[in-house]
Amino acid sequence: MIETAELRRMAEAKLADAIDLYRLGRYDSAIYLGGYGLELALKARICDTLNWDGFPSDTPGFRGLQSFRTHDLSILLRLSGIQGRVEDDFPDEWETASCWRSEWRYLAVGSVDEEQCLELIEAVAVLMESI
Repeated sequence: MIETAELRRMAEAKLADAIDLYRLGRYDSAIYLGGYGLELALKARICDTLNWDGFPSDTPGFRGLQSFRTHDLSILLRLSGIQGRVEDDFPDEWETASCWRSEWRYLAVGSVDEEQCLELIEAVAVLMESI
């Protein structure tokens, strides 16, 4: 299990790393880490909503909780208990960020341009603040 406070630290670190990589022109890695930060922030929020001390991190921990074993941001938002607020208050940011996929870790160098990357990172930063 990953403790909720650690999930939050990891989320912030991933976003900070994404910003640093963006500044270095490493857009493919930056866009992946930005979305990963949001995934971790949503998992921390799920823990808050469900009064959990942490999020399962291994197969035995997910026993009976297969719906939670996902990287899909839309599913995680639904499970977080704040879907309506996020979609109502931050529709543009959510639309931008929700396109993120964990498979982006395999993006070829040069797949993402500066504008795409910045748009996602900015959306993630706004959403993470509200989560």
